[in-house]
Amino acid sequence: MGDAEIVGTDSLAVAVTKKILGAGDESADVQRSNLLDLSDAMASGFGRAGALAPPLDPLALTRLTGMSATLRPLLDAMAVNVHGFGYWFEPVIDLDSADTVDRVRAAMLLEAELEAEQQAGDDEKPEQVEDPSDDDVKARIDSLRVQARREKAQLEAFFANASRKVSFTRLSRKMQVDKESTGWGVVEVRRDGRGRVSRLGYAPAWTFRALPLGKPVEVDCRVRATDISYRSVKEYVRFRRYVQIYETVTRYFKDFGDPRVMSSVTGRFYDSTKALARDEGPEVLPATELLWFNLDSSESDVYGSVRWSGCIPGVVGSREQAEVNLLFFRSKAIPPMIMLVSGGKLAKGTRDRLEQTIRNEIKGVENFHKIMVIEAEPAGARGMSSAGLPSQDKVKVELRPLTDAIFKDALWQGYAEANRKELGQSFRIPPMLRGDTEGLNRATAKIAREATEQLVFSPERRDFEFDIDRTLLTDMGVMLWKFRLNSPESTDAETLVAFVTKLLEGTVSVNEARRVVSRILAIELPPFDAQWARMPIKPALAGLQAEPLPEDVEEDDEGAVDPPEDGQVEQSDEGDPPDVVKLTIPQREFDSFFEAT
Repeated sequence: MGDAEIVGTDSLAVAVTKKILGAGDESADVQRSNLLDLSDAMASGFGRAGALAPPLDPLALTRLTGMSATLRPLLDAMAVNVHGFGYWFEPVIDLDSADTVDRVRAAMLLEAELEAEQQAGDDEKPEQVEDPSDDDVKARIDSLRVQARREKAQLEAFFANASRKVSFTRLSRKMQVDKESTGWGVVEVRRDGRGRVSRLGYAPAWTFRALPLGKPVEVDCRVRATDISYRSVKEYVRFRRYVQIYETVTRYFKDFGDPRVMSSVTGRFYDSTKALARDEGPEVLPATELLWFNLDSSESDVYGSVRWSGCIPGVVGSREQAEVNLLFFRSKAIPPMIMLVSGGKLAKGTRDRLEQTIRNEIKGVENFHKIMVIEAEPAGARGMSSAGLPSQDKVKVELRPLTDAIFKDALWQGYAEANRKELGQSFRIPPMLRGDTEGLNRATAKIAREATEQLVFSPERRDFEFDIDRTLLTDMGVMLWKFRLNSPESTDAETLVAFVTKLLEGTVSVNEARRVVSRILAIELPPFDAQWARMPIKPALAGLQAEPLPEDVEEDDEGAVDPPEDGQVEQSDEGDPPDVVKLTIPQREFDSFFEAT
């Protein structure tokens, strides 16, 4: 493989990367080596498997990320800020909100219409359906509450035990680092004996390649019909196979959702696991599935392209600059100062000592400030002065600095800084988030963090959440919950106080306020199971207004009274309209709400 070849790509940037990462120059007088490095061997194996060639060699890119002092902090910043704050589950429909009855009624009506269309067929007009009764809606809401609790318990158990070795948060972070390093990341999905998603696993993305799309296969797809139901739709889907090669081992994987039985060794499909065991042996396991995540790219819709592909020459140049600086400090042979003796000649043995000094006594950091001494003696014969005294030629001793001849680093520092800035711009990550706090103050830090959160990290989270919802949660049959990634905790006290104040001034319910605050603080605040907690906050606060105690209620020694039953709502005795109520809230629960928030 030549220097300019990287898995079917001959761009200048890739050629430069390949040269730096191991394919050095070879003299025409020396026989070319026939040994294959890991990249060559893998490329040959992927070619035999029929894999598609990625735009850039992922192994070279992975090595480059480990050799760059600037690139790795950027990858970690993307992974930590997208996946590093954990996850939570958002209800598809809030069963405690004021419009729950209307939404459930509309969903039930749509379900009835879809069922009527299915029964009528293509040529017949479906029958007119009626709105569900209040009793039916109430019964459905009660059923949905039970189902929501079961589904949430199922989700919490699965994601807490998705991987035996690492947490789901760390697994997704590792996948994100791979995606930013190579353009794609992979997660293996394993099922139990009943075909249910059971385990997730991580594997390095650079060991995988994608094969061309296969022929269309008819499958039953689960799609969302309403907020509270799924329906099954037959659809023709073209699935893709994947191959992993590491050293001498080859394994095949299938696309997530592919129902066919495939060999993990040969990549061939079989009618059943028995047929696979009969043809290839009982030790050959069926292929598992892959979740494939890739960056958007016009070069490849399957592999994607790294954000920093245009910065590859700068990354390589910065690495070479660091190596040149290291070589200079280790092998410096130019002394900072030299002593010149003129008007004479070198003393006996001086030439040999000079050669020895340059060869052995100036190189290295420990000899950085060592000077070179040159001895000389008069070159001419002695004569007589005007006074009749013996005289000799004048010998001039001069100290001359040689710092102008030493490698200057100012230009290199500007070059390195330009490369760091260019890399940061390719990720759209400010210096603060990659460890550079020079010239930073509170105002600029806040603006930089908020802008990056809104324009970079939050959209990346939304994409990942969509993928998990459409793959794992849909396959698991989870209908009433959506997967969500946490955003960074808000630690600005002034902002939090202002936000909670606006909540209290608004018309949201206590439980709605708790749910929003839990998102900001990244902690779980479970809803109160009481009628008053589903009321708007303004009426809830009005219910706490001090009123004269009834004659049959007595204060204790500390001035406290026994609170009424949870959620007690009393009709006004003064002829108020029916929609005006006097809400009494247990003080201990109301206080606990504010303590939590």
